[in-house]
Amino acid sequence: MDPIKEFKNKRAQEQYDLGVHYETGDVFEKDPVKAVRLYRLAAEQGLASAQFRLGECCFFGNGVAEDLTEAAHWYRLAADQGYAEAQYRLGLCYEYGNGVEKNLSKAARLFSLAANHGYEGGLFFLKNIAGQGNKEAQYRLGCCFESGRVLKKDFILAVRWYRLAADQGHAEAQFRLGECYKKGDGVEKNIAEAVCWWHLAADQGHAAAQSILGDCYYNGNGVEKDMAEAIRWYRLAADQGDARAQNNLGWCYAHGQGLEKDLAEAV
Repeated sequence: MDPIKEFKNKRAQEQYDLGVHYETGDVFEKDPVKAVRLYRLAAEQGLASAQFRLGECCFFGNGVAEDLTEAAHWYRLAADQGYAEAQYRLGLCYEYGNGVEKNLSKAARLFSLAANHGYEGGLFFLKNIAGQGNKEAQYRLGCCFESGRVLKKDFILAVRWYRLAADQGHAEAQFRLGECYKKGDGVEKNIAEAVCWWHLAADQGHAAAQSILGDCYYNGNGVEKDMAEAIRWYRLAADQGDARAQNNLGWCYAHGQGLEKDLAEAV
């Protein structure tokens, strides 16, 4: 009996395990074509490890005709489930334009995800892209230094990479740089400088930056107190679903702060 047919109705993990045996030849005679058939059965059931292996087979033409587009498809399905090696391989696809349109920012995001899942290759290529001046990679490298999850925590280096990305207009990096100035992490504490960076992020529609700017104008932190400006920024952030801004705007309506008191609108 053909073991492929026998395993058609088996669990995905069993199909995958049999595929590994055929690919490696450790139990059965090596047969990459059968391995691909089994990987596909398991991959179509959503098994991330099978999706990754099928992607590898498609990429390298092992047991199936080389197809970089299909390889990227299977890498993506596995990557979306948090499979670190698939995130890394899909990142390489985006870095070099293999099977997908070249996109260094997407590559950086994927390398960062892989690194955060413990895959060291992701960090190596993230640093490489950041060194080439890609703002997404610079921002994500800054996150690595700030969080200390992948690299040793170093606020000075975090600020350095955030600034490089922020100077290129990366809104999240601008926001994070503002937070560093607010807390004095890696730089001398300077609320006025923080406000400058939050303004740049807020002007690009960054909801959290808009919300915190509302606080600054409401309390007169780093800027002259201005209730009208506070309400304007709270409203912009609230319209994007920022819960904190919605709460603050509701409080302003309830107490007539910066606008006419309106209990119905507050609720």
